[in-house]
Amino acid sequence: MLPAELMIEVLLFALEDTRWSPVDLQRLASVCKYWRDMILGTPGFWHVFDSRHGHQACPLVLARNRIGPLDVHMAGREAPWYNTDLIPQLIQLITPESQRIRSLHFTVHPNTPYFQPFFETISLPSLTSLTVSVWPETVVPVPIHIGDGAPFRHLSLDSVTIPWDTPRLHGLEVLSLSNFHHSTPTFEQLHRILCSTPFLRHLSLCNWKPRSPRDYLTAEEITPITLPLLTNLEIRSLLERNNLSLLSMLDLPSLRKVHWVGENVLLLEWVPQLLRLSALCIKSSPELVISCRLSGSIWTLNITSKRWTNTPVEKDSVEPRPSVDLRIKKAGNVSALVEQVAMLLSDCNEVLFETNSEQAAKSARKQFLRSGAFFKVNVSPPPRS
Repeated sequence: MLPAELMIEVLLFALEDTRWSPVDLQRLASVCKYWRDMILGTPGFWHVFDSRHGHQACPLVLARNRIGPLDVHMAGREAPWYNTDLIPQLIQLITPESQRIRSLHFTVHPNTPYFQPFFETISLPSLTSLTVSVWPETVVPVPIHIGDGAPFRHLSLDSVTIPWDTPRLHGLEVLSLSNFHHSTPTFEQLHRILCSTPFLRHLSLCNWKPRSPRDYLTAEEITPITLPLLTNLEIRSLLERNNLSLLSMLDLPSLRKVHWVGENVLLLEWVPQLLRLSALCIKSSPELVISCRLSGSIWTLNITSKRWTNTPVEKDSVEPRPSVDLRIKKAGNVSALVEQVAMLLSDCNEVLFETNSEQAAKSARKQFLRSGAFFKVNVSPPPRS
């Protein structure tokens, strides 16, 4: 039998990325008396305070864990499961323990009366991971107060805005911002935040559309930022001028996964920059599917790392392979973009090119032959007008 200290570490590691409810933990504790004594007597097992576990589970968590850190999940929009809104009751329970909260995940309706007062009235000095989502999304992001405390490592905001000059944003490892239709954060504020996050590993910006003309900078005004540890980049539904400014700003030498969606492209100068940024991911993808389709006068070009052959997968690789997922939608011919993609390919790549245009297929064959890549071209019937 393993010593208790070692067994506790094994069980905590096994449950690290799960949200076991108190009912699940008690079921696990029923395996034997040895497990029961360990699980019921170790505060580390009782750290998840989740509204979805019901009104009886949360007080049990606080009773079993009186001094350890807490991970709080409150989903206000899911209250109809219990025929009453539990969140005000849970806020009363958790407020005296706010000093111990290390992560907070809050999903709520924008008109909920307790949402903003919750952040205004409690102190969260130990909080290092914050995820707040307002659903349905609002035209103007909902402002919340976060106060002083430890620097955030993880910050994910959806239709929510905070004081963007807070020192708690220095040292972020994960930053995700979604559905910002107003003037904050401005591009200057985002630039300052990224300058202070040398340990950033994941950056996601979605549907960020600041309105003020000074919410963006020209390429000449931008100081490049090197993020040496950033491996994952996700950009969707940005204004075109922000696409260009962001690409001019970022230097990502360790990038391994990029997902970028550009709609209604007019400023073509940012697309070559996107391909340069994604060059390592494209070159290092053994298999690529490139889709180039015409609908009316609009071309949609997708470049995706995806298996399409029967080539055996190497299983001895420790790290996941670099991957790319680009979507570019524009009017006019995309043959120049396909040519730029082909210039990044070599005999290490296997490419499936799908299109509904004979002209695009002919151009792609010529470009891929020059690259030395193994390729296959599939032509589907053109769309009916």
